[in-house]
Amino acid sequence: MSPLRGGALNKVIAALQKKALLGSETEHGYPITPAGKEALGIINEKPAPQEPRKGSKTEKLINIKGRNQCANTNRT
Repeated sequence: MSPLRGGALNKVIAALQKKALLGSETEHGYPITPAGKEALGIINEKPAPQEPRKGSKTEKLINIKGRNQCANTNRT
């Protein structure tokens, strides 16, 4: 596949923006709009990782790392 030359890329970007599939240019490029993601079939985007809740098993395991303990911290 040959690269787009002679302003063809700009025409493609303009056409996608006209159809509201691409947003305005930012310092990181052109963001895909929600309509663009739907058109591309991007449905299940992973959410940003969240901090563990206070007192959760995950937090307890993180706090005791380096010790040989079972995953179920509720047992005595």
